[in-house]
Amino acid sequence: MSRPSASPTAHDAAAEYARSIADPEAYWSAIAGTELLWDRPFTRAFSGSLAAGDASWFDGGVLNACVNCVDRHLAARGERTALIWEGDEPGSTRTFTYRELHGEICRLANALQRRGVEAGDGVGIYLPTVPEAVVAMLACARLGAVHCVVFAGFGSEALRQRLAAADCRVLITADIAMRAGKAIALKPIADRALAALPGIHSVLVLRRGVPGITLSEPRELCLRRAMDAESPAHRAAAFPSAHPLFVLHTSGSTGTPKAVLHATAGSLLWAMRTHRLALDWREGEVYACVADIGWITGHSYIVYGPLGNGATTLLCEGVPTHPDPGRYWAMVEQHRVAVLFTVPTAVRAIARHGDAPALAHDRSSLRVIATAGEALDAATWRWLRDVPGGGSCAVIDIYGQTEAAGHLLAARPQAFAMGASKPGSVGSPLPGVVVAVLDGAGNPLVGEAAGMLAIGAPWPGLAKSIGDRRDPDCLARHPGFYLTGDGCRRDADGHLWITGRVDDVVNVSGVRLGTVEIEAALLAHPACAEAAVVGVPHALKGSALIAFAVARVGQDEPRLGAVLRAAVRAGIGPIAAPERVVMVPALPKTRSGKLMRRVLRALAMGDDGALGDLTALAEPSVIDDVRRALSELPNS
Repeated sequence: MSRPSASPTAHDAAAEYARSIADPEAYWSAIAGTELLWDRPFTRAFSGSLAAGDASWFDGGVLNACVNCVDRHLAARGERTALIWEGDEPGSTRTFTYRELHGEICRLANALQRRGVEAGDGVGIYLPTVPEAVVAMLACARLGAVHCVVFAGFGSEALRQRLAAADCRVLITADIAMRAGKAIALKPIADRALAALPGIHSVLVLRRGVPGITLSEPRELCLRRAMDAESPAHRAAAFPSAHPLFVLHTSGSTGTPKAVLHATAGSLLWAMRTHRLALDWREGEVYACVADIGWITGHSYIVYGPLGNGATTLLCEGVPTHPDPGRYWAMVEQHRVAVLFTVPTAVRAIARHGDAPALAHDRSSLRVIATAGEALDAATWRWLRDVPGGGSCAVIDIYGQTEAAGHLLAARPQAFAMGASKPGSVGSPLPGVVVAVLDGAGNPLVGEAAGMLAIGAPWPGLAKSIGDRRDPDCLARHPGFYLTGDGCRRDADGHLWITGRVDDVVNVSGVRLGTVEIEAALLAHPACAEAAVVGVPHALKGSALIAFAVARVGQDEPRLGAVLRAAVRAGIGPIAAPERVVMVPALPKTRSGKLMRRVLRALAMGDDGALGDLTALAEPSVIDDVRRALSELPNS
């Protein structure tokens, strides 16, 4: 294993950012020319603008994403471990070298070709986070087919809608997924969706040893049998830079999911570059991302970014508390993980059980703990730094989006090393990202300010299309800016803080309050493990705040809701004190760990019609638990 290279200094990072903004075409021309393997070099790195909606990257270039992620590493890294898979149960580990991964991908590419899959065809992937999902994505990329990964927790109607929207001709699925020791049948869900999708002519099924699951040949085939019948060699074709790589739907945690289409060169380069810069991966290190493969984090930071960089990437089917809350730290110890990428809600679920599960394991290999997907509150940041991180591990929070192909902002390790990190801040923009804070009319604010987070220039990872439009509302509403839909605050030092979705800013008696700030005040109390705040209509105040909180283990005393309400009053002020603090056993989240605040808002209002699409919900039983807590006498 080669010695890890050092991170750039804060001065180096600042100088690189300045170069990327001053001359983006020169900057990205140099980066793309050295970090990607081209069959034919591009003639121009960048052209177009956000205002005109015609941004174009690496025109004239021809390449293959799979070759960039696997083939080009074979000569120097062929025997290096490419994938480590941790199953739901400890001990169910599988590993693949780059050479072994290449053979698997070629077998599946040949099998898909045999079934008529061509460049541009849609291929649905409805699999849990298993190695076969990575193989399937890269086999599609090898053929130029457009993969559409559908989160394996979705139901049949959500699956049908996504496969239809992506015009899929083939589906790759599994008989079951495993979650916390329970087998969840996927094949029956897929069958119900397929009944309304006659255009899907082939279904490849990963058999995981479950009896009673039958395949209806010739449409349905065993995935392993189909692959074993093929050669482990395949000649990859090359495609233009703008050739579609994948379609991915947003999570649905904040509303109706949108189909997001990403181009090959831009999204691949963005994933690789941000994997190095934001997550600070170094050559030779073991890197772990515990996200689900079905979200952009799984695409960019389990597959395309790490493998493009030649990393050893660890993926995990399990959940952080099974079989015990020490599961992540056991994986760190066993595999000597240097960089761990997770979500704040998973961390809070672990921290709820105290320090012992982390302290029971050797975490000395850890150098970086990164989080994304939700705001990382100061209390959880400090717990990560002091307990799992042992006081010296860099703790960084990151902001990104499906539409962005990954990260946009990051509190990078250089700031942590200098003692300049601010708990709760997502730091500063990554190279190539021009941040603007807009007022309600779309005017940029200067200096210390709060408003809408927008991006003022294209970047390589910007989606080719969003929904059914090339110029969706996020581009068209304020021409020249990409609107993220999130609110933010910029402090006097230029650090950025995400204040929540713009529609999660609540107007209480004429005062605009960000829900994230109130949640942070709740989480600062040592008895509170998780929290979510929503606004509901109020006859006098316009809106009222309702908080939902989960207690740490052993801290659920009868008056805790009142104690937490008082903590907000003392920490922020009386205007921010919630009308009620509702103690619940768990909060509604997607499998990727995002809080579904719209679900809590609908339940608080007693409006089941506003619950919306619940197919992203990880634990449906949470709905009844929250209803029950709301129906009981207020404990605040």
